[in-house]
Order: sequence, then structure tokens, then C-alpha cells
Amino acid sequence: MAARTKTWKTVWPIATALVLFALVSGGWLWARAEAETRFAAQQRQLDRKPALTCSTDTWSGYPFKMALDCQDPALHLNRGRTKIIPKTLSAVVRAPKLRTVLIHFEGPTVIENDELPAPVTVNHAPATVRVHMENRRSFRAKTELSFLAVTQTDNRLADIETLRLETRLRRGAEHHIDIDADITNLIIHTDDQQQVILAAVKALINADNVPHEPAANGAEWLKAAAGLETQFNVEAFTARYGATELHAEGTVIIEGTGTLDGNIKTRVTKLDAILAELRKRKVLTRKKARTASTLLGLFDKGDGVTADLRLKSGELFWGPVKLGRQIPLF
Repeated sequence: MAARTKTWKTVWPIATALVLFALVSGGWLWARAEAETRFAAQQRQLDRKPALTCSTDTWSGYPFKMALDCQDPALHLNRGRTKIIPKTLSAVVRAPKLRTVLIHFEGPTVIENDELPAPVTVNHAPATVRVHMENRRSFRAKTELSFLAVTQTDNRLADIETLRLETRLRRGAEHHIDIDADITNLIIHTDDQQQVILAAVKALINADNVPHEPAANGAEWLKAAAGLETQFNVEAFTARYGATELHAEGTVIIEGTGTLDGNIKTRVTKLDAILAELRKRKVLTRKKARTASTLLGLFDKGDGVTADLRLKSGELFWGPVKLGRQIPLF
């Protein structure tokens, strides 16, 4: 009996390890087969839902993670009518955080759409997107990018030093989206070979009742949002342009005409500096700039000019100053 007991004490750790090995290996192989099946299924639905395609997909990560290495990746959006094509893409899920996916991609990233006159190329540093599935109807996505240069053919459109972006989508009878963005040194290149440089932009925006279905392009999505009377809530927005700083908050909707309707409370510091810049760029005449400075100066409370930006029936007013008519979004 003593010999049997001694033998069992020697064998049981090995047996336990073999059982655990079998369970872990079996679980990982099952998870891999399930991931491959679902990955193949989503590619067959790219004409209806967002989908990722690869010329070759390689799965690895045994035993405690599941990793995908995607060769020649292409993310299909808008019922397959838009393609986002990074240079490389890989994704990984690590135990026990099975609801979180880390997606790593490198640039340049090319954006193709039939509505674009030419593809848009975004050069950027390698980046990681963290996607967390809160539940079946809600997920968050967060990323940080540095050195973004946006070009189309030979035209430079914009540059960004750093971008932090976090979004949350809650799906249901009415979809709801939250956007939290932080940008440093945004440079917009205008058609007249000039630059608009925003040293810092921060935005916290949410939208209620956003369109469920993807659209072929931005104009189509905006039309759908107008039909649903999607409400865009600007909880906080700040932008710094030279010596001028803008703070804004308010609510707008898109009208069926493509113009905006709503009210945005604004506070602007160093107003004369931005008016001088608008006059320099010939956006405002000297007379209109002087009139705006006089009228808006009445709303200066010592910490900047506080006035409402009102959008109504296609017209745009800032305090008592009529800025003109809005340009329709579609």
C-alpha cells in the first residue's frame, strides 16, 4: 500500500499537468477554429457590413493569446464602397481580457472611395487601436497617432503633430456615439497655398439617434442624419489660433436643406487678432472687420467676447453680427 501511495504522489502532478495541457491546447485550438470561421464569415458580408480582408491571414499566439497577422489588409466600409488600406495590420486578444482587441497598423494608409477624385494618402507613425467590447451593444475604441500628413495626388491637405481619439458607440433602437478628440498643431493647407495653423484643438461631442446604416460617403451620411433629426451636442470645444482662443458649447441638428440649425455659446479671447487675420486673408473687408470689432466688443466681459453663434434658416449670426449664409453640407 505504501508503494502505491508513493507512486501516486509521483504521478499525480504529471497527470494534472497533462490534463491542464490538454484543456489549454483544446481550448486554444477551438478558439482558433472559431476565430477563423467568424473571420471568413465577415468577409462574405462586406457588401452589407464593415469587413476586413487579407490576402493571407496567419493565426498564432498559443497558449494565452490569439493573434492575427493580416497580409495586404483592406478595411471595407460603406457597404464596400470605401476602402481603408494600411501598409500592415495585426490584431491580438490576450487572456483573460477577451473583450479587448489590440489592433496595430503601420502607414502609409490609403483611403479609396468612388466619390473621391483620387485616393487620399495618410502618412503616419505606427499606431495601436484599443477596442473594448463593453457588451453586445456597446464598445469603445481608443488610439493615439503622431505625425499625420494627409495628401491627395500631389496636394498636401493637412498635417497633424499628434492626435488622440476615443469613441464610444451604443447600439439600440437609436444609436448613440461619443467622440473625445485632442489634436496638437493642426495645419490645414488651403487652395490658395496658404496655411491655417491651429496650435491645439480639443473636442467632446456626442450625437443621439445617428444613422444605423453605413453610407457611401459623408454627404450621404449627413443626409441620413438630417432625415433622422440627429442631434449633435457639443459638450466642450476649444481651439487656439495664434493669440486667439475659442471656447464653444451647444447643440445643432442638420436640416433637410443641408444647413445647420442650433445655438452655440462661444467665448473668444483676443478677438482683434483673429479679425486682423480674416482681413488679411480677405475673408472680411476692413469695414466689416471694424464693425464686427465694435459690435462684439460690447460683449467683452474682461475674459473675452462671449456671444451666441446662431444658425437658423441657412443664415449665420454671431451675436448681433450677421456673418452671412451657410454653405450647405450636401
